[in-house]
Amino acid sequence: NNGQINYCNETCTGYTAGSTNPWINIPAGAFIMGCASADENCEYDESPKHTVTLSAYKIQKYEVTNKQYKSCVDANVCTAPLNVYSNTRTNYYGNTTYDNYPVIYVSWENATTFCGWIGGRLPTEAEWEKAARGPSPREPIYPWGDNAPTCTLYACSHDNDTEEVGSHPTGTSYYGVMDMVGNVREWVSDWYMDTYYAPENTPSTNPQGPLTSPEHLRVVRSFTSGNPDKDRRISRRYKYFPTGTLNDLGFRCAQD
Repeated sequence: NNGQINYCNETCTGYTAGSTNPWINIPAGAFIMGCASADENCEYDESPKHTVTLSAYKIQKYEVTNKQYKSCVDANVCTAPLNVYSNTRTNYYGNTTYDNYPVIYVSWENATTFCGWIGGRLPTEAEWEKAARGPSPREPIYPWGDNAPTCTLYACSHDNDTEEVGSHPTGTSYYGVMDMVGNVREWVSDWYMDTYYAPENTPSTNPQGPLTSPEHLRVVRSFTSGNPDKDRRISRRYKYFPTGTLNDLGFRCAQD
């Protein structure tokens, strides 16, 4: 089936068109996590860079779309997004025009529920970054390499709104994962701690993030067109309340 998974099973009868999102196989092995050596915009919580070894896993090629998420809502499993509008569109979620655009206004809990519904989970922060960067010894600043971002490489809507997923194939990552930077920011599973990359805090194999967050915040990855240039990098880390929602925050799922 070309690596695709059909979300529909006995718990989601009726999920047909638009029900697939390719799983990309990420092989076991090491990668360089943290701010790249060539990156001049490192933030303190992205350092030090360090080698991390991960077991094999899968991650969705695209961000979860409005149509995919709505199928979970229609199955009475997921909670509908907090708002139906986007930054410039009054009718976004539930509008077939935007079926293949990333779902927004979903909390960490919402995202976790959806991923569980399709037999997956949110990726760890390390899994997300490896999918964006590629294996060791690569250290690209961006998924496509070190070339500065342009609107041909990532979703950079001038009105700070979303684009259809997968619209920028030239900006794909080493493994073929799309929109790893741009379009929307993405929830990952980890609690946030600004010193987690310190050697005494992070394990070198399959890190799952800290046990809790001093600020009770979860990690958010990627960036949107509204972020400044210095934030448009693989290693940039954000944080947000797990119960919160935003008009530029979505997610994709992973699977063991």
